[in-house]
This record gives sequence, structure tokens and C-alpha cells, in this order.
Amino acid sequence: THHYVTKDAFSRTSLVEEYTSQNCVNCPFMIYYLDKAMHEYDKELVYITHHVGFVPDLFTKSGETDLVYLFGEEPSFNPAVMYDRRIMPGKVTPINGASVAETTPYTEAFNMVTQILAMAEVNIEVAHDENEGKIGCTVSGRVNSELVAAGVPTYITVCLVEDNIPVSDKYFQKGLVEEEGAPDDLIESFRHNGVKRHVFTAHTGDLLSFSDGNNYSVTFDAIDIDPEWNLDNCRIAAFVHKMDKVDMAQNEVLNAAQKWITAMGAIEDVELNSDKVRFIVNDNRTITVQGNVESYRIYNMQGQYISNNTCILPGVYVVTYKTLSGERGATKLLVH
Repeated sequence: THHYVTKDAFSRTSLVEEYTSQNCVNCPFMIYYLDKAMHEYDKELVYITHHVGFVPDLFTKSGETDLVYLFGEEPSFNPAVMYDRRIMPGKVTPINGASVAETTPYTEAFNMVTQILAMAEVNIEVAHDENEGKIGCTVSGRVNSELVAAGVPTYITVCLVEDNIPVSDKYFQKGLVEEEGAPDDLIESFRHNGVKRHVFTAHTGDLLSFSDGNNYSVTFDAIDIDPEWNLDNCRIAAFVHKMDKVDMAQNEVLNAAQKWITAMGAIEDVELNSDKVRFIVNDNRTITVQGNVESYRIYNMQGQYISNNTCILPGVYVVTYKTLSGERGATKLLVH
């Protein structure tokens, strides 16, 4: 048996992209199940939306229509989903219709792409100047040596993304009606997530150049913070990818990453007969537990299960747990 060690082995974080619109009457119903599948998935996913492909809306960015080439010869439509821009079995483009009212097809797609070896490293450093009201970032890492040696053009896309934008008169959403077969909590749970507030690169990405060792580092100029943005719900999303408007198979995402603008923190101690259990919200917005705990589960206030690796948003959560001694309990966790 031979054991080989390579510095080109990277841990994959997959990118989920959705084409949607405020004017799409079918989007809320399908987004509900895609969102539920992402919350239940046990690995981190980077989720962003493109408000193109149907009718432009208030979230549509100038130049965003450059991305519709990924539909190939198909007419563009909403809602549509891509998973690491990979062509799934039986398809000819990376575009997949979001048309099934269950989580299984989405979870199966996540499982398929997250198991593929990552071909790049993506690190994000956020530059947030609260006094000046500006946000910038530096994205760095390394790309697979064989890809670089082969001269395969590699691109980077970086954007500022906001989640949890509530429906309002301005940020309306068509399709939020109580229809037969719709989830009971569709209207109250719907939020505009993965919204690109600013794109630091071209929508199709900027061509990367490399230094020795196939390393790259790109610093993006700071932008003014719009007072309308809720920075607690904002993150920098970045991904390294190939780009080819003719050959749809040459658009694969090599790897992705995200980093929140503001750090979250919360600690809740639960005193038990045999031990103390401590629940902690980490800087990367995941919940971990300290103590002799066998298992724990996280739920939002709508009763939806949230996987332990999920980056959570501000709000109130219920954490149920079972200790090694068999004690069971639950506690509320307030995240600011």
C-alpha cells in the first residue's frame, strides 16, 4: 500500500446558484424546498441568487444578464438552479429547473457535487471600516498545479451578499399566496436570501493570474456601505471557476467560500444534575456545544431543523440535546 501526500488536496465548499425574480410567481414555492434542503444538509454551502432570466427587478444588477449564457440554447426561465455549475446526468447545460415540491432532488444534487475533489483553495479576508462606512476584501489561495500548467483559464467571482431580507412594499414577491398544496408557513417564512448587493468582479468573473506555487491574491477596493443593508445578514461570497460561453462543460466551479461581515456571539449554559452543557455561537455563525453531550439538534422558531454546520442568522433558536448519561432537554438561544 502506498500513501501519497499532495498539497493540491483541497476541501470543497459547493456553490448553489439560483435564477429568480420578484416577479416570478413560481419561485417562492420552489425556493421553500431548496432552502429547507440547504438548512438540513450537513455540509456548508454557499448560496447566491441571480435576478435574471425572467423579468428584471429591484435586485437585478447592471450586466447581470451576461450570465444567461449558462442556459445554452435553452430559453431562460425562473426558478432555475445550478450546483457548482456542473452538468448533471441527463443534462446538456448546468441549468436545472427547480420544479419539485420536495427536498430530495436538491439534497441528491448537493451530495453529488460536494463529493467531487476541489481544485482550488479560496480564502477571504474582509476589510470592514465601520468609521468610514466601507467594506472591501482580499481573496487569496492556490489553484491545482495541473490546471495551471495546462494553461486552463481560471476566473474568480466575488460579491457582497445579503440574506434574510423581509418582504415589503419595495421588496415584494409575487407568488406568495395561499394555494392548495403550498406549505402552511410559506408566506411567513419567505425571505429574499442570497441577494447580490455588490459584485466586486465582472458577473462572469475576472481572469486570475498566479505567482510562484500557483498562488493568487486579489484585493478589491472598498465600497460605500448602503445604509439600507443589514450588515448582520451580509457576507462576502467568492468562488474560483472556469468560464466558456461555448462549451457548457467548461464552467465548473473549482471551489467556493464565504465570510460574514460581522461576527456573531452567544453563550447559553444549562445546569444539569450530572454536568453543565454550554451552547456557543462561534464567529463563523455555527453553533457548537461543550459538555458530555451525545447529540443535539437546532431548530428555528418555525420549527425547521437546521444542520449543525449551518451559518445561522440573528434570531431565536431552540436547541434540543441528549447527554451521555441519557438526560434530555432543550434551551433557547438568542443570537443578536
